[in-house]
Amino acid sequence: MSLALTVALLTLACGDEAQPTNQDQGAAADLGAPDAPAQDLGAPDMATVDQQPPDQGPPDGASCPAYKAVLPPYAFTNSDVATKDNKYLDTLATEYACAQIKAGKALDDVDFFYSWAPVTLFNRIIAGKTTDIKKMRWVMHVSGYFGALWLNVGLGKTTAGSPTDAGFPSLPDGGTSGGSSLGDMVGESRKAAKAAAGSTADLYAYNKKSLLAFIYPSLGIASNFGYNKGYLLEIYQKPPKGLTAPKGFVKCSGILWCDYLNQQVPSLVALKTISTKLGARKGRYKDFFGIQSSQTVAELLGRGVWGTFMKKDKVKQTFYTGLLDVSASFLEVVQATGLLSAKGYADKDAASGRAGALLQSGLTIWLGAYMGGFSHSMPKTVYLPKLVKK
Repeated sequence: MSLALTVALLTLACGDEAQPTNQDQGAAADLGAPDAPAQDLGAPDMATVDQQPPDQGPPDGASCPAYKAVLPPYAFTNSDVATKDNKYLDTLATEYACAQIKAGKALDDVDFFYSWAPVTLFNRIIAGKTTDIKKMRWVMHVSGYFGALWLNVGLGKTTAGSPTDAGFPSLPDGGTSGGSSLGDMVGESRKAAKAAAGSTADLYAYNKKSLLAFIYPSLGIASNFGYNKGYLLEIYQKPPKGLTAPKGFVKCSGILWCDYLNQQVPSLVALKTISTKLGARKGRYKDFFGIQSSQTVAELLGRGVWGTFMKKDKVKQTFYTGLLDVSASFLEVVQATGLLSAKGYADKDAASGRAGALLQSGLTIWLGAYMGGFSHSMPKTVYLPKLVKK
């Protein structure tokens, strides 16, 4: 989610008006574009996409303790793009808790909200096992928005408060969350969703265009990958003084390719041949002219974030480790999105192309909500979501 960091900070540098932090849901901002009515995605094809086979429940659910996700107030309104469903998120929370407990691992709020939950849903899109794409996009909204607040806490720009017995305090409404950036990203998410639900001709055209598009607001996948690759490599190779990074955490080479110490998107293994084909530029793969230069230029921009904007003197080891993990999980999803989109277009593989478009529809919400959480002045205290036992 590091792409938004530069965009958000450059926006602030230009004097944009501050946006809100956690807002009361009663005064939530509309996920649709600010000055245009939401487009209807309820066509038969879209209904088919948004109502896929149900997710798998938690392993041995009857023997696992039930958990829930406790969310502080935040800005959100149900729309044609995303639908809030707390029970859906609670099911994920229980599944995560069961898996961690059975593996003998501790539950980690950062791991669940900003890495495990979104990546798990993206993996299910790739496998064709997602219950409801709109609910998935809402989880992306939650993950992206609060992920930005978590980043600000870790960088020492604000502190994380604890709720009282009465719950989270009601925070002042500072305006619409995310401003035009969130509206732009919602619009891009609609385009991706429509492409996934449309004809193969429209789908393949979208796969090609989305891969080569400019970095913002269309969120070109190649440049998005390059930017986040550069960002991750920089923070991995240049840890803050006194902090350490795992040896061999990430290694990158070629087009749309990195290997990860803790890989979270299993399907990447089978997609490595697509990276090779992009480099060979034969058949329809040669139509992705400029993909290498888009990735390379964006990588230079991404590398500049860590040293230019981020103040590392207050960064602690726990946060640094979490930042590496969250950044890697985001990059993995961008990588899978690009490779599936390339395969969809070049091999005329509709299943891969639709998976790539649906991944892109979620990525844009994830990033748009992140920008909404990051691109405003931070109060002295913010509140972050937590996992609690029911």
